[in-house]
Amino acid sequence: GVTIVSSTGYNVQSETLRTLMADVGAETFGPVTGTGPPGRIDAGKLLLTSDPTTGEVQLLFTNGVKLLYHP
Repeated sequence: GVTIVSSTGYNVQSETLRTLMADVGAETFGPVTGTGPPGRIDAGKLLLTSDPTTGEVQLLFTNGVKLLYHP
């Protein structure tokens, strides 16, 4: 199991994670579950990338995203 904790308040778990060594990047091979500022998140996949313009790191949830919003 893998746990990803971000400085922006996301805490996400997955069974596997593939990372890039030459650049900022990672992806899961299957489902992820976790929490973040908006609430609970379940998704089929997570991509961690950096914005080419700003260089900011982004968490992209894909493949059937479910968000249980906690206002």
